[in-house]
Amino acid sequence: MSHELRTPLNCIIGFSEVIKREMFGPLKNAKYSEYVSDIYSSSQHLLAVISDILDFSKMEAGALPLDESPYDLDRIIAECLTMIEPKAQEAGVRLVPEIPKNLPHLLADPLRIKQILINLVSNAVKFTPDDGLIRVSAGLGGGQAIILKVADTGVGIAAEDIPHCLGMFGQARQSQNLAHEGTGLGLALTKSLVEQHGGILTLGSELNVGTTVTLEFPSTRTQ
Repeated sequence: MSHELRTPLNCIIGFSEVIKREMFGPLKNAKYSEYVSDIYSSSQHLLAVISDILDFSKMEAGALPLDESPYDLDRIIAECLTMIEPKAQEAGVRLVPEIPKNLPHLLADPLRIKQILINLVSNAVKFTPDDGLIRVSAGLGGGQAIILKVADTGVGIAAEDIPHCLGMFGQARQSQNLAHEGTGLGLALTKSLVEQHGGILTLGSELNVGTTVTLEFPSTRTQ
């Protein structure tokens, strides 16, 4: 299914990007440019949804092994924030990393840690209004466990909605104005990936104040 779904979608994304950039000449019609931009963005969204669903399927089948190595969290966080910075700037949101010097390395799958952080920070950008702030911090907790936090000054989540948001396809939508495109898979997948590393994900939030997602990894992963 991965091959059958992802391969044609990647072709659509690639060809629509070529047309969008008018690499072989101008489109000469503004409507064509608008449509091809919609094809490109819709295909990217669909590919992200399919990737999340396939990852869930792999985890349920026990076929999503971790490729673990000691990794510098400062580097991973910097790479993730660089990827999300354009979206944050467009939304008028500041991204602030807070990583202490000499933080021990985390024994983990760097690809999955990036996936976790990108999911969390992208979510925070979606639900943080203009002139908001998102802090991504790391530190040591009790027993030398590494703790990661993504805290925003966004719209927040009602206490009764938090369990629903952590489940598959769960979304909190307090008003139509706050409804964002998505399937509600991101947070549930993130929680599963953290648990696959033996960690714990907790979500704290207050309406109109913001949300903080805390990841605590076992001290055996502190290198």
